[in-house]
Amino acid sequence: MNEVNLNETHSEVQNPVPSQPSRKKGFFRTFISSHTGVFVLLCLLIAVVIVAFIRIKLLERSFNKQRETLLVQYQTKVDSVLQSDRLTTAKVFSWAVRSELIRDNRDQVNQFFMNFIKEPGVKKIKLIDPVSAKAIISTDKKEEGLVFADPAIFTEEIAIRHRDSVTQIISPVMGLNEKIGVLVIEYE
Repeated sequence: MNEVNLNETHSEVQNPVPSQPSRKKGFFRTFISSHTGVFVLLCLLIAVVIVAFIRIKLLERSFNKQRETLLVQYQTKVDSVLQSDRLTTAKVFSWAVRSELIRDNRDQVNQFFMNFIKEPGVKKIKLIDPVSAKAIISTDKKEEGLVFADPAIFTEEIAIRHRDSVTQIISPVMGLNEKIGVLVIEYE
């Protein structure tokens, strides 16, 4: 028996390092390894959601860019229609002023001006003598009698000028043989 004990003791002496316990897997690893399919599907779902989110953001950006382009086009068309409307109105208004000036009826022209100034967007109206360049009739009575040296006033055709936020339409008023006045309408 002594011999057996010696052998046992001898084997213990030969193997002084105890064997390391096997490393236990953590709870998370164990759970993933037992539910691999679920985690693969979950990762795929997350990837699909991320791709969809990126796609939505790209579509929103594209939509906003198209919307801005359409707004600019719309505003340009509205401005051109408004300008065309103002030109037509100025032309017809100058015909009415012409007919009253031929009859030398300045009071009626003044009445036209006072009624027309009430229209939305109209700021000032004046009639300028083409020879002396003085304002004959104006909705701003301070301007009556003032001399205007602007070369655009002496145009032979309807002209449009844009200054700051004011648009001027300058329309010659033609008599039978000569220019009898220049109509200047200012819009805001």
